[in-house]
Amino acid sequence: MPLERNLSRFSMPLLMRLVGNTTQVTEEASSQPKLRVDTPALLDCLLVFGIGLAVFSTLISLLQNAHLETTNGLWKSEPVAKWVELAPDRSLDPSNLLYFPGHGFVIRTFLPESLGPVWKRMAYLNAFYGAMALACTHFLIAALTRSRLLAWGGSLFQMGCGFFLLLSIINEDIMASYAWLAAALALAVATWDRPSRLRIASVGILFTISWLFEWRVLFPTLPALTLACLMLPGRWTQRLKWAGVFLGSVFLTVACTALIARGQPGMPATFTDCFRTIVWTGKGIGSGWGGFRIEKIAFLRAGVAQSLLGGHNLHGGQLNSYQNLQLSVGLAVIGLLAVAFVVQVWRNRKDARYRVAFSSLGGTLFCGQVMNLYTQPQDPQMQINVMAWLASGWALFGALVLGSEPLRSRYRAAAFLCASLLPLAYNVNEFWPHRGLDTQNIQALVRVKEKFDLKDTVFVSHGFDGYITWRFVEWKQPQTFPPTLDEPPRHEESLAAPLYLINDAVRNPSHTPQEHAKHITDHIDRALELKYRVVIDRIWDADEALLVTSFSTVCGPQKPQAIHAALHAQYRATLVYNDPILGPQYELRRVDDPERVVSFRDDTARK
Repeated sequence: MPLERNLSRFSMPLLMRLVGNTTQVTEEASSQPKLRVDTPALLDCLLVFGIGLAVFSTLISLLQNAHLETTNGLWKSEPVAKWVELAPDRSLDPSNLLYFPGHGFVIRTFLPESLGPVWKRMAYLNAFYGAMALACTHFLIAALTRSRLLAWGGSLFQMGCGFFLLLSIINEDIMASYAWLAAALALAVATWDRPSRLRIASVGILFTISWLFEWRVLFPTLPALTLACLMLPGRWTQRLKWAGVFLGSVFLTVACTALIARGQPGMPATFTDCFRTIVWTGKGIGSGWGGFRIEKIAFLRAGVAQSLLGGHNLHGGQLNSYQNLQLSVGLAVIGLLAVAFVVQVWRNRKDARYRVAFSSLGGTLFCGQVMNLYTQPQDPQMQINVMAWLASGWALFGALVLGSEPLRSRYRAAAFLCASLLPLAYNVNEFWPHRGLDTQNIQALVRVKEKFDLKDTVFVSHGFDGYITWRFVEWKQPQTFPPTLDEPPRHEESLAAPLYLINDAVRNPSHTPQEHAKHITDHIDRALELKYRVVIDRIWDADEALLVTSFSTVCGPQKPQAIHAALHAQYRATLVYNDPILGPQYELRRVDDPERVVSFRDDTARK
């Protein structure tokens, strides 16, 4: 029974509009029937954009937590705010060249202060970019499969994928880059089966805009799109010419950017140096984030699985049984989609669109995961562009199921669309218990400020804790390394820089464990000599094994073991405050110091 006849039996008018007129065709690439449809209407993409923007914005409003899983966006909100306010000390960052001026302009022009502080408006801007990426994904799948049904299924599936959903409702800095990357990939798949200089160069320009927002996007997809050029129709000489056009468009776009950016604050003065800096910023190179270690394989497993189910940044600690089950299910589903993706590409291997999709999406996956093993494979922003193939994988899985035999019931297509919403339902349920944490963190800092004299207190923490970013934004706490300390008497507006146990491992990976531990104890001793009150948070309670796992993204076990031994051998801690959000706070004294530590209870009584 033809597919068109079956679809005509749908009783739901909306579904009829989504599916449209379809026919079965047989191509030279395969004897299997394949769904085809005309190029997707602009209305479809606009509708997908509107639905995505509405869903993401609603979740931002309901969750009231723009920092789910990461506070990196909160760090970035300070320089973004300078561009919003056009502060005279604003500057460019080669690794995020378009990010700060671009976000500053959009927030200043289109997002009113009534939406909240800059860090919250950044989340709403990410909702816009998430919706834009969703529309591009719809366009890509529709152009690839010629099926509006599969395009809608893939779009709904993409909307709920763990990391995509997460990064569309928080203020992390990757979504603008990802949206432009999605546009480049969609245009490549839709038009490169009929290549021309304009079509090839347009993809190159869109791709360059993407990595000018976030530099690291350059490496996974540049070789992937170059490979896609070699999969185009024509002789090898013609394919090499297309690769040259693509790389040339990237080069010229960067050159124009360097001409504009040279001499600007934060950028080199000459064109040559500016061009070199833009192409190679060296972000993360030579730091603790870089390097291949066996421990990162487990983080890669977590990052890949969480891209689909969970959306959590599992960056340390032992996983419980539920988390392990979640990872296993996620990997199983992803494996199934990968098989469907490869099968459908093989069946349609004579179709240039499928070759381009496989080269660009699959190449990004391979190159990106190799890069991630060198950096942070569990991090949402490191996985979102690498796992961009997921929505296409789901759509091709749907094509495999729906097109394997005549469609016998309208319920099969309806079931496919409903199943496409399962990741959204599951991941919203995962995020829901964390609603309201923005307000709770701010209130916790108010309480801490009431308990401690900030000008005379040095705070010690792990360095990956989300609340340390809140201290930076709310208290304007300096973040110098090594931390600077003032001689007494200190001014009321003076704040000591905090001490993070992880910092030396990140910034000076060549230091020995003993040097790393000495850096920490020397600073604590210096703070005590200057009559600071040294307060360490719940990291004091962590046993050696837990401290080792919390350092595993940046170094092996030797450094955290040395830190744990040095801290507990040289200092004693007394509980002085216990916050319901931030947990216990301990005051540190040297073990050979007879002076009594004032407890929180005594301090309160004296006041």
